[in-house]
Amino acid sequence: MRAERVVGKFDYVTFNGGSADLCAPSILDPTTDLLPAADFGTAISGMLTALKTKLNPGGVILLTSIPDWKQ
Repeated sequence: MRAERVVGKFDYVTFNGGSADLCAPSILDPTTDLLPAADFGTAISGMLTALKTKLNPGGVILLTSIPDWKQ
């Protein structure tokens, strides 16, 4: 999802991060082939910043748990 492309204002937004959000173009070894945590954090931060501009006053963003595939 490209948060900057969202049209309208919202009261409640859910974002469910998962494996597809963490992965590089191909994953052969999950201990080495995942997007670096700093890059993922930067992307999530940018998405949240963009979504905050789309919220009505008092609106809420729910970001759910993301699996730790490096465990």
